[in-house]
Amino acid sequence: MDPSKRKVHLITYENTDHKHLKHLRRSARHFGWPEVTVLGKDEEWLGFGTKIFAYTKYLKTLPGTDVAIIIDARDVLVNGTPSEFLKWFNPSSSLFVSAEYGCCAEGVPNITETEKQWMESRTDNPNRYLNSGMIAGLVSSFQKIYPFGMLKVDEDDQNAMVHYWMKHPDDIVLDYDEILFSNATWSPNSESYAFGNGRWISKSSKKPPIFIQTQAKNWDCYKKLSKLHETGQGAIASIITILVVLYLSFKFFA
Repeated sequence: MDPSKRKVHLITYENTDHKHLKHLRRSARHFGWPEVTVLGKDEEWLGFGTKIFAYTKYLKTLPGTDVAIIIDARDVLVNGTPSEFLKWFNPSSSLFVSAEYGCCAEGVPNITETEKQWMESRTDNPNRYLNSGMIAGLVSSFQKIYPFGMLKVDEDDQNAMVHYWMKHPDDIVLDYDEILFSNATWSPNSESYAFGNGRWISKSSKKPPIFIQTQAKNWDCYKKLSKLHETGQGAIASIITILVVLYLSFKFFA
């Protein structure tokens, strides 16, 4: 199947009317995505397994040839279009998972030193630790891998995914180069990203990732990024760019 023809599902979990869900939806509309599928409305939160089991159940209802993107609701923003995503997305039996510069966020069970060293051994890129907040893949790959060994609702999903990855290294590929996913915290983008052509650009990769997460409650960075969609800066920047090009063209041919 032509990758550009695949149906893409943008999915998140949120059981409340959290204000950041509005930012996520607004950023998705800004870049031309279809409506975000939100699971978990009014569900009781019992732990990270609550959302993982909800994702697992929902993914079983989708065609295996479709593409799914699962993102956290409260600290992720969209930064690119569906066509840009499909241009870079490579359908395979693996899941494409975001990477981050820091290991083991505060407030979740620690990754063991053995697991940390295993992740470090796979690349020289400092952006080398698994973050389960942004994941993309064929629905059939999700159906094969999810819930990646999680049995209890109170387990930490990120730790469980690292454990699964170590046992099945070919099933998970990390986005070390921030092609699709970029995590801000602990990185050169910790305070904010560069800006150009209506998009946020990673200071490390020099490219605009399709999705950005400000993990570990990096709300200062999140607020700066979300203003793009609140104030229409992206549209303004695009208009300015067009006007500059027209002006230069007029001067050149005059």
